[in-house]
Amino acid sequence: MTYSTLPPRTPAYWRALYDSLPDEPTRISVSNVAIMANPEACPNCFITAAKHKWKRPYQFPAPAVMQYHDKTQKWLYTELLRRDQSLPRCFEFLRDSIAVAPIGRLECTDLDSHMFVYGYPDVVLENDRGTVYLVDNKTAQVKTEDCPQFYQFRAQLNLYAWMLQHGPHRRRVERTALVHFVGTGSTEKEHILEHWKDGSQKLCAPLTPVVVEVELNFDEFVRPLLDRVSSLLTGRTKPRRNPECPDCLLLESFLKAQQGQSFTDEMRWADSRTRQRLEARKRYLTNQDGIQEPETDQEFLVCPGILPYGVLSLWNFDDDVN
Repeated sequence: MTYSTLPPRTPAYWRALYDSLPDEPTRISVSNVAIMANPEACPNCFITAAKHKWKRPYQFPAPAVMQYHDKTQKWLYTELLRRDQSLPRCFEFLRDSIAVAPIGRLECTDLDSHMFVYGYPDVVLENDRGTVYLVDNKTAQVKTEDCPQFYQFRAQLNLYAWMLQHGPHRRRVERTALVHFVGTGSTEKEHILEHWKDGSQKLCAPLTPVVVEVELNFDEFVRPLLDRVSSLLTGRTKPRRNPECPDCLLLESFLKAQQGQSFTDEMRWADSRTRQRLEARKRYLTNQDGIQEPETDQEFLVCPGILPYGVLSLWNFDDDVN
């Protein structure tokens, strides 16, 4: 009996074999991809946030009241359709919806950009033609094309629609819409009782849904965006600072301040996340490396690439943070 001889498995052999294996696709959420659709987005801030796994220490969760509004707006479609078998007239072309599709998470791997994109659309509505409507709720005033955020919202909807059609669900999206729940009540003190319901003893927020249809065009709003984000994340394109971005130096200084932290006795019993936040804030305020301190307690900086009003817009400058 003879045995075939195999070449020795040298380190070079295993290295070549490892290099030949395909890399895992880059995982990124729809909201983070859509950042770069904003015409005022800063590629340098984008890459800085990506390097820190999008866990921006200065960004806090949405207030509880906004989370409550988000839930109730999503439930509204289901209950209206259950009760009336149609949506009210104010929902315009969405009125012929017959059900809310049980679709939560969306995901899709794009082979061209080698990215794994995922996200959670607000509402997917089914109609009797076998197609779906895609809805993204916004508790805010209507954003038009003169607002940089409009392009970010349009990219989000197009990305969700692209994943619905090319991902595991394979659903054809007929139309998409932003539904802005706009505050329409008076903010004058003498009109506050108009929003108070004596029977239930509740203060009700006067929100009116305004439907804004968003154009669907994967070739224009998805393909170039995925290629641009992939090029930035892989280093094929060098991220350059937006010359109009005031956040770059602030962000770099903030992250630098987090290095080599020491904890004081007063923070001994705080949890690790709170200690990190308080110490980073202290270092940021006392060691700004020549960066001018904001004139107000909470200055709104303009860099919609990270947040609508700048990366530090949600930072709390109160002295008694605890």
